Amino acid sequence: MAHKWLGRTGIKVSALCFGTMSFGGDADGAALANVAASALITGARPKRYGNAHATVVPYEAFHAADGDFVVTVGNDRQFKALCHEVIGKPELASDDRFATNPA
Repeated sequence: MAHKWLGRTGIKVSALCFGTMSFGGDADGAALANVAASALITGARPKRYGNAHATVVPYEAFHAADGDFVVTVGNDRQFKALCHEVIGKPELASDDRFATNPA
């Protein structure tokens, strides 16, 4: 998307996320380890997350007027950079509702 914002035409990027998120690069399910552990510990049936992450937000696919896009923010520093440098909404980084991952 930054490529497009810099005045260039958009490009399509294809990436194998599941395989790279698992241990050893094999699609062995490690990406769902936190969901599985929670289910085993609590006995509660796991929620369906689709393309989202169970504990990291924002980390999912979104729809926009000009097409779909994915935001993968893994920590508070990355969220601050997203707000300031990518979407031009620095006030969101200091908003109590979004200030930390647990919020």
